Amino acid sequence: MAARPIWSGWATKRGGIHTNWKRRYFVLRDNNTLSYYTDQINPDVAKAKGVITLTHECKVIEPQMASRSISWPKDIMPGARFHIETPTRTFYIFCDSPQEVNMWMRHLLQCVGVPEEQIQSQFSTRSLTSHVSRMSSGSDQAHVQLREQLSELVRLQGNNKCFECHRRGPSWASVTLGVFVCLGCVAHHKALGPQVSQVKSIQFDSWTQDMVDSLKTRGNTAMKQVYEATLPADFERDFDDMGWAENFIRAKYIEQRWKQGAVPLAPQLSPITTITESPEQQPQRQGSTTTVDLLSDSHVATQIGGDQVLARMHSEASAISAAQDPMALHSWD
Repeated sequence: MAARPIWSGWATKRGGIHTNWKRRYFVLRDNNTLSYYTDQINPDVAKAKGVITLTHECKVIEPQMASRSISWPKDIMPGARFHIETPTRTFYIFCDSPQEVNMWMRHLLQCVGVPEEQIQSQFSTRSLTSHVSRMSSGSDQAHVQLREQLSELVRLQGNNKCFECHRRGPSWASVTLGVFVCLGCVAHHKALGPQVSQVKSIQFDSWTQDMVDSLKTRGNTAMKQVYEATLPADFERDFDDMGWAENFIRAKYIEQRWKQGAVPLAPQLSPITTITESPEQQPQRQGSTTTVDLLSDSHVATQIGGDQVLARMHSEASAISAAQDPMALHSWD
């Protein structure tokens, strides 16, 4: 049985041998391996540039203790770096934000055998310290109230399961789309770019009352009637396949293939661009089957115009990646 992805995302690394920094797409799997790739096309079939085997002999060094003996780029955010020490090599890594490092650290510490109680204690202390340092007593109370409102929302029927894979216990929300998603699916939302899906951690990110109110007026049940309005009832989801999951989420939000009706927009957020279909395309979509081929790039191209559309899709993907990650356009050779 193939190893299942636990967490994935873009980060920048250098090893102990080569001193140049390189942007890579990392995939952590449940067989305790951390693979990295030059792109995000389909890690399930692509050849990895490298694989880090995580054993109890490895050490994951948190941001506060990250090595100062190497030359880190000057524009790294505080708390956005860490490194992994294996018996033979050390990998230095930095992410786009401290929040992303927190998520990586949680999973990596589990893989190297750190007890769950110790991980929870470590991150609770870190979260509290960061929280107190950046907030006054008045704003602290407001932050607690917002967190309580979010906790109530995510317990509601419909919101208590991930909008994408239907697993219980979503811990992230898309402010722009108005849905709650799990840790495993948030990476696919990030790949869409913040102009399509601006995702925030319910526990670790800062929220405003407007953002919370926008989720109250939408949520998973309401958005299902919009983004999955014409999705067949017997549609089978295969989120263990990362390539399939990425294509499904792109089809839902970029093509808006199963959308019906107007989307309630979040306050003070930009509208979502709708890709309309011609009358000739609509009957084809309604008659589509529910197999995995429904989501393949080749099927999409055949369905709405051939190679030109496929090229356009790849162009859009590059533009979204660049918008989400300005460093993606930089040469890391």
